[in-house]
Amino acid sequence: MQSQQNHGAADVECKALPIHWEVKRTEKVSLHDWIAQAKGGAKEEEIPVIAWRKNNAPWYAILPLNDLIEILQCADLEALRIRKMTQQNNK
Repeated sequence: MQSQQNHGAADVECKALPIHWEVKRTEKVSLHDWIAQAKGGAKEEEIPVIAWRKNNAPWYAILPLNDLIEILQCADLEALRIRKMTQQNNK
């Protein structure tokens, strides 16, 4: 994973994932502008994803719903369920 500083490049690059990352850490939300930036920077085979957080808040990922559904269809959901249950039991 590599952070990019030049304009036109994804904010974070991970060659193992077909994702174009735009990372935003700001109090002000400009969602439509961010979506346009992510879509404009993504290659045809990449999913445009915005990672965003406010100060002292958790990170959130914003991506097109159809891409989220496709990711879930490709995921090992049983392993995810077990992991979430284990995390809950460790609290």
